[in-house]
Amino acid sequence: MSSLPASPAALGERETLRLFARALRFVAPLRWRFAGKLGLTLVSLAPRLLLPWPVKLIIDHVINQAPVGPALAGYPALMRPLLAPLVGLSPLEILLWLLGVQALLVLAIGALGSTAAEVDRTEGRLSSGRDTATVTENEANYGHSFVGGLLGLFEFRFTLRLTQALNHLYRSQVFERIQRLPMRAFDDELAILLPIRPGVDAEPEDLTGKGRSMQTAPRKPAGQKRR
Repeated sequence: MSSLPASPAALGERETLRLFARALRFVAPLRWRFAGKLGLTLVSLAPRLLLPWPVKLIIDHVINQAPVGPALAGYPALMRPLLAPLVGLSPLEILLWLLGVQALLVLAIGALGSTAAEVDRTEGRLSSGRDTATVTENEANYGHSFVGGLLGLFEFRFTLRLTQALNHLYRSQVFERIQRLPMRAFDDELAILLPIRPGVDAEPEDLTGKGRSMQTAPRKPAGQKRR
């Protein structure tokens, strides 16, 4: 039988859950901030449930001028409290009320409707090349929100500071462990790479472009003299 480890594509359900549980341990020091990120995501997605309704209300109660009161019982229970203020209003007043709601949605989440062209998102990335150093730095400074507007901007900044805090925490711990290594650990590694690797996670070939030429010469067996 082969002694090679199983491919990640061959992971089963138990192995995947075990790997996910292991990854969650790294989140533990910032668990409350991750909980805040999850809460912001849920809060930002909730207003999108309202996006299809203004167009329907305009067609039914502004263009067709159907009264809101008799049709209120046909709406979902979630929408009835929101439509109660429209009962007894004229079509023009309903239109003005819906325009105000649409303006509020644009300001809050940057969305006008439910189609992809009418929904905005907030995300940002740094410019990077193909080398490991800049790609890693880009991922360490990444922010994203499923919505735009003021809420999307707030969630974007929150996510950006969260990813930076997580990377700073573990990079600092790795650097502290490097400082505690015995001197013999530096025999087979270039001293310049040790402080750089925790910061950019770069391979020697990424830093020099010369591949293995940056590595130290093989050590001579004991008893042999160097020429």
